[in-house]
Amino acid sequence: QGSGGSLGVTSSVAALLGVPGGGYSATKAAVSGLVRSLAVELAPAGIRANAILPGFIATEMSLNTPKAFQDACLRRTPSGKLGTVDDMAGAAVFLAGPASQYMTGHSLVIDGGQSIFPM
Repeated sequence: QGSGGSLGVTSSVAALLGVPGGGYSATKAAVSGLVRSLAVELAPAGIRANAILPGFIATEMSLNTPKAFQDACLRRTPSGKLGTVDDMAGAAVFLAGPASQYMTGHSLVIDGGQSIFPM
């Protein structure tokens, strides 16, 4: 109690992109806005709030999408590969730990470059 902490949430790189299924993108963008508001509201208690925005990650959800969609995502990812759960875990450990102690209200994009590559 009173010692602060770190709140981390997961959103999606879809928050930054115009993608089919606008409701999905809109809700992910809303999560980023919520994180910024929480960062302001929780700062007096010493609590940081940040988000992770993963790109196309090898999960059950992404691997169950149509093959054409998967191929399109990979073509738009400069790294040319799917991210892994371990990639996300590394980001979460960073955000929870002392290396990010001066970081709050931000969204950490882990997407192999997907969000910077033209659609």
